[in-house]
Amino acid sequence: MRSSQVAVAAALFFGLCAYTSPNKQFHIDMGQAASAWTVDKELVTDTNTFVLFKFTAASADATGERTVNWHKLTDLIANTDGFAESLAEGILADRYPKGAFTITSRVKQRDANGQPFYLFTAQGVFKGAPAEWTGIVRVFPGQGAAMAADVHSMKGQDTRDKLGINAAEILAWGTSLKPGE
Repeated sequence: MRSSQVAVAAALFFGLCAYTSPNKQFHIDMGQAASAWTVDKELVTDTNTFVLFKFTAASADATGERTVNWHKLTDLIANTDGFAESLAEGILADRYPKGAFTITSRVKQRDANGQPFYLFTAQGVFKGAPAEWTGIVRVFPGQGAAMAADVHSMKGQDTRDKLGINAAEILAWGTSLKPGE
């Protein structure tokens, strides 16, 4: 990414408490906890985008990361329930291999606008510590399908509490994921 793109991305991310992907496929509201996250990696193609946000709050115990995986769609998905489950399981297996996480709940819900989303939670190990993983799958017919995921160690909860990072904040963050331009 060129330095001018980095500056624009940083301005969008930090100045507005939102993140817009370099290819404008999606945007997500980073909310009240925006200062705790920095963009660590952006992998972008015409059809897929992967963004890794690293947890940067000063704490020896609190560790975590957030990711967004976006897949451009041109067709409708016949079985969105199956697609969402496959996406969650596949990302967990690819990102945290060797059975590091086991999905403990799968729920289909609707956001405040009535749009469906899928909420997955998992328990496992992240950086050698017991951890929780939350994945929110959104499907936008004809535009894209995406997963916003948060993983954090069970240690350092006091740091996350001070930053307002809790289950409600993670859900608000993940469901704010929307298609771009």
